[in-house]
Amino acid sequence: MNTMTDKNYWDTYRPYLAQRTMSSMSYAERCYTNTNTIFQECSVFPKKRLSWTSERDAGCPFPGQNKTCLSNSGNIRFDTGYINSHYDLGINSPPEDRFLYRGVHECAPLHTVPYSEDRILNLTPTDTRKVKRYYYGDYVNEPFNFTYQYVVDDSLLNRTTGGPFGSTLDYTLAVHRAYESFDGSPSDTDSDFVPIPDLQRPAADISLMYLSANDVSFAEQTDDSWYSAHLPAGVGSGGPAWGRHENISLYFHDGPVRVVGCTSQHQYCNANVKPELGCTPLAGIFHAPILADSIWQTAKQRAMFQHSAVPILSLTNAMSLAEVPMQLKALSLTARTKLTDCVQGPLPDNQWQLEVEHWFTTILAYLQRAAVEQVTGPTNSEMNRFLERPRNAEEHLRCRSQKIRSDAFTSFSVLGLFILLGIGGLIIATSYTLEVLFGWMAKRGMISAYKRLEWISNETLQLHRLAHEELGFGTWSGTAEGLPVTAPAEKLATLDISDQKHPRLENPALKFEGKVKSDDDKC
Repeated sequence: MNTMTDKNYWDTYRPYLAQRTMSSMSYAERCYTNTNTIFQECSVFPKKRLSWTSERDAGCPFPGQNKTCLSNSGNIRFDTGYINSHYDLGINSPPEDRFLYRGVHECAPLHTVPYSEDRILNLTPTDTRKVKRYYYGDYVNEPFNFTYQYVVDDSLLNRTTGGPFGSTLDYTLAVHRAYESFDGSPSDTDSDFVPIPDLQRPAADISLMYLSANDVSFAEQTDDSWYSAHLPAGVGSGGPAWGRHENISLYFHDGPVRVVGCTSQHQYCNANVKPELGCTPLAGIFHAPILADSIWQTAKQRAMFQHSAVPILSLTNAMSLAEVPMQLKALSLTARTKLTDCVQGPLPDNQWQLEVEHWFTTILAYLQRAAVEQVTGPTNSEMNRFLERPRNAEEHLRCRSQKIRSDAFTSFSVLGLFILLGIGGLIIATSYTLEVLFGWMAKRGMISAYKRLEWISNETLQLHRLAHEELGFGTWSGTAEGLPVTAPAEKLATLDISDQKHPRLENPALKFEGKVKSDDDKC
């Protein structure tokens, strides 16, 4: 992407990222979370959804273990498995140029007490502020040594409807990221902070999500590690949203800030080689492409990889779980669907895991979208002036090799169509020729006369002929063929329905004679 000014960044680029993240989140909700969605609603990308696995009782992903994580179990781990560039992302390249991508993300709620302290800021002789500072690492390019700071407003403690940690009627969600650099060391250029040793996971990118409930109160005590709420907040009036109107006890968030930390690791593979031989080790998003240089045999393969995989992951902003809350802030929280009039409805004990899973499925949809947008361009035309156009044959080839679903076309198998028409035509031709063939064979003594005539006599029209002829009706020809016919103007038997449970053929002349005789008797 071409260089943009600070004004372009905030006026065009960041709003576009937020819009694209929101669109990916909507797709994830329809096509990942809701597995009953009909396929037409999820037919935007070459594949409806990417496969993945999760472990919901994982250990602490950080070196600090129990000192850092609230628990060394009950944490969550996501693994995308090996995503194939051809079958999963729709990059229609020759087999020798295809690659695999794998992402592993682990998250856990973190302790705050060992890494925080209360401070009083003297802004002016008459204006002081109480703040809570968190020390998970030095902030990059800033003159202070803390990672995050939250203002605690003591004046709210005397309010029966206000929380002790702010007067905002919604959640606040802040994000900090720390990347592994190109050489594998902690990066101090692309990162927001440099993690403390307790958080420095080798060969991984680190992200911290700070959640503050502010003035939000909870309708029930909440045991979730991130939304934990047990501080009494007085009594409020329940409403229709909670299904009751009596007064209910309310609760505040347990602390001004609760933190979830995540690690992200990435891996590339040559799709033509066994994973144990043709894959890079798990690494940070900036380091992994450098390691991938060794898995290709030719310069053309390296060029195709650089023009496919690297731009796609750049469009997804490094496939980081933190990207979703980074762009959407509190809008990325699913708990807000139960937030009404500043009161949070009941939450399950694993709500934080549901939030992280929601972000994870969003970045999977983001990855699918990025593969398509790399060749179609962004949906916002204002972004076109920042794009880099293809510069060589490999990049032009990439633009012509993306599989995209469209309602304007219908795909079908030519081979399958020919097989269907061929076999169907053969069956039809056989049905017409088989009887003629057997008739020809019978006339030449190759089949016994009895068998041939029995076969013919059991045909539907021959059975009709036998019934009428038995009653003496018709002068018939073709009696040993497939189609018996009478002489012109011949009359046939009629149906006798005097016994409607046992209809039969009858001679209409005999019936008429019986009627005349009956009339004569009356006379």
